[in-house]
Amino acid sequence: MFRFVHAKKVDVIKENDIYTVYGYTRLEDRYLMLNKQKVNIQIVMRYDKTKDQTYLKVGVPIVNSSY
Repeated sequence: MFRFVHAKKVDVIKENDIYTVYGYTRLEDRYLMLNKQKVNIQIVMRYDKTKDQTYLKVGVPIVNSSY
């Protein structure tokens, strides 16, 4: 997905069953600063063991809802 929007990966966080990737693309003007780096795309993947399903959320510049 990052390749599709020409985004560079800025940070990755994995906690329990949640995997979050932050990136930056010049295709979007808005951005936030994360650890002194520009961020304007976030992808969150969460695996639900009970349902055996993976949920995906994409945010520009970030996801503003619960995972």
